[in-house]
Amino acid sequence: MKKKIIISDTGPLISLEKLDKGLEFLSMVYEEIIIPQAVFDELSEKEEKLYKKLRFSGDIKVVKVETIENIPDVSFLDLGEIEAISLAFQMKVDLLIEEKAGRLSAIRMGINRSGIGGVILKAFREKIISKKDASKKLQTLKEKGRLDKTSYSTLIVNIEKI
Repeated sequence: MKKKIIISDTGPLISLEKLDKGLEFLSMVYEEIIIPQAVFDELSEKEEKLYKKLRFSGDIKVVKVETIENIPDVSFLDLGEIEAISLAFQMKVDLLIEEKAGRLSAIRMGINRSGIGGVILKAFREKIISKKDASKKLQTLKEKGRLDKTSYSTLIVNIEKI
């Protein structure tokens, strides 16, 4: 069985912080979670509490990105997104990203990508969490402004179908 690895941008980690035991939840779904150094640096500047948690957590591996790929629409992206996209492309693994411009760039590069809502759906499909827990996590993200109404409705419909 192939090891489940994901590269994360900053936004999804901030979204996870809105959930009870969010980082632990991500570790239940993926065996290895990697963030580029630029994402770690962004968190140190913008999200001190989350940065401290990551710094002492063994759940997330920080990697220095040596080579930046030729990314479409790069002028719309910050350094964290650029490094996360580059790393996912180089390692040929999935990307956890929420910002629209970054998602579009990843699509153009053929990178599989998801947001936290998609990870919740994946966890439910793989029977890692219950329907009730999945619905509760999605509701929390919506209430905390980390998931828009359209995405929330689409994800809830998908959960109800299963």
